[in-house]
Amino acid sequence: MMFRAALDHPSFGGRDLSSLRRAVYAMAPMPDALIRRCLDKFGCDFALLFGQTEMAPCATLFRPEHQLTHIGAVGTPLTGVQVAIMGPGGQLLPPGELGEIVYRGPSTMQGYLNNPEATDAAFAHGWFHSGDVGRFGDDGVLWFADRYKDVIKTGGENVASIEVEKAVYAAAPGVAEAVVIGLPHERWSEAITAVVVPKPGETIDHGQLIKALKERLDGYKVPKSMIVVDELPKTSTGKIQKNVVRERHASHYGG
Repeated sequence: MMFRAALDHPSFGGRDLSSLRRAVYAMAPMPDALIRRCLDKFGCDFALLFGQTEMAPCATLFRPEHQLTHIGAVGTPLTGVQVAIMGPGGQLLPPGELGEIVYRGPSTMQGYLNNPEATDAAFAHGWFHSGDVGRFGDDGVLWFADRYKDVIKTGGENVASIEVEKAVYAAAPGVAEAVVIGLPHERWSEAITAVVVPKPGETIDHGQLIKALKERLDGYKVPKSMIVVDELPKTSTGKIQKNVVRERHASHYGG
């Protein structure tokens, strides 16, 4: 979000960035178009640090040399952190298989304050459970699919919201920010819905966006609707609060 805001600032083109050597971003991979734009306009290396507070907070490093060859990945484990993919029964999965990303190592938290039940659940099978869905490639690079709680269950299919969000950014250059959520729906259980913020001076045409998404996604992954808003709710660190977005638009389909 902050890099996009910097790029879109009217004074950006007049700034001298020649001293920059490396820029670091965090929390989630950048959309394809944005990371390419950053590399071009900032003129320096980019790297992603990925993890969560319970890991104090970094677990993997997405290296500069992987930014364009592994778009959507989150890197390789940091020194002192073990990373694995776990199935629902506690079994560790081989490369290529989707499951929950789990960690262990000396940087892992000891537990949740005054909440032994949550602590026990988080450390089931001897690993810390991240709540993230991912897989390892054959080359040891970790790929993030989505948060378990953000996987949309629509018409009997599981859809990663991040995959649809990436497609929205690719299909609509006029979109400044986008979040994809599942909203209650009588037929689909959860209807895939895109909530978008246009760039200043831009308008987003619902029909054109849906048509463009149908060329990029399987039919069941295409949003049933698009909601245009002025801004998205965020945490103090700039992370979009999907739970708040879902609450605000829960009655969109009449549910």
